[in-house]
Amino acid sequence: MFYKVLSMHSYDQHDLNNDNMDLHVVTETGIVFAGTFVTRANVDELMIGRGRTFLWIADMVIVENLHLDTIRDTVQTMIKDLFLDCAFSEIGNIKEVYGTDKNFEDLQSREGCVSIILEV
Repeated sequence: MFYKVLSMHSYDQHDLNNDNMDLHVVTETGIVFAGTFVTRANVDELMIGRGRTFLWIADMVIVENLHLDTIRDTVQTMIKDLFLDCAFSEIGNIKEVYGTDKNFEDLQSREGCVSIILEV
């Protein structure tokens, strides 16, 4: 099955070692999952910067960095190990999320955003 990984913001605006990135993972069958990749350094920064002993972010996956290969490999592992729907939330189907005129083949990120196609 094919999957698309799409970012919601420009890839160029991120510190790849200390940031977070909102992602959609879209299945070939049209289901859309949403979640956030957060680097370990960003977790520390958010906790210390807020003076807290805890941090919660819904649908968060902690990663070492936000390099494209890390994003690709992590999402691929999430799919293969059957925990995509545990780590990310299902937010609807393509037509509900992106519009009634869209299908899997049409989906792509805006220019400068992450757009990865996986076959798992």
